[in-house]
Amino acid sequence: MYRFIIIAFALTACGGSFSFEGPVHKIPFARTEWDPLIAHRTPDAQDNDESSDDKIDSGDIRSKMLARANELMNASPQHSDYGTHDLKTILDSVMPGHGWTASSGLPSLVDRAKSAGAYHTSARPDRGDIVLFHNQVDANGNGELDDWLTGCGVVVDTKGRRFEAVIRTGYAPRRIVAWPDGPDTTVSDGRKVNSFIRIPHRSDPSGTAYLAGRLYAGFIDVEALAESRVDK
Repeated sequence: MYRFIIIAFALTACGGSFSFEGPVHKIPFARTEWDPLIAHRTPDAQDNDESSDDKIDSGDIRSKMLARANELMNASPQHSDYGTHDLKTILDSVMPGHGWTASSGLPSLVDRAKSAGAYHTSARPDRGDIVLFHNQVDANGNGELDDWLTGCGVVVDTKGRRFEAVIRTGYAPRRIVAWPDGPDTTVSDGRKVNSFIRIPHRSDPSGTAYLAGRLYAGFIDVEALAESRVDK
């Protein structure tokens, strides 16, 4: 009430009346209350921005990766490639010109990421990053544990040393929990800490790992990967 009276008095003292044209947030006295609720950029400023194809905002990349990853949960279970087909579709949409195809395999994407300084094994992934897994499936059919970089997904949440990701296990996409270097169990202290991402088979060799944390093979920082697009 007092602020309202002060505003009215100030406007009157300046030779005006307590009527105005234009939005309230333009009045200096009221601006501090309205700023958090009003967009600071005008439509003209937005129209003058560089196109997303010319300059991709890093935060926008992550939000797009998250959105596309969550869309996978409603996808029909039609692929058995453990995520490479899904990942290609996502990357084609989020960062056109990255130059990777599912047929070339995950090792080729990791090689590109390494050259851009985007592949990490010791740091922790963030939301939107691409996580990778070894030996999720016996891809070469030789019965050995030598199937490197055979699974992938997109991180959708992080919880301390754990992360959650959307990946394919078998034919269907699902949300899993992984704790790299964490306890070799699915539940610890009443919390889900690891998900099974490899389907057990009688032919599995001794020592086969099935939990996401054990099969984890590092991650690709999507912001750094976007900076290395081949069409720049």
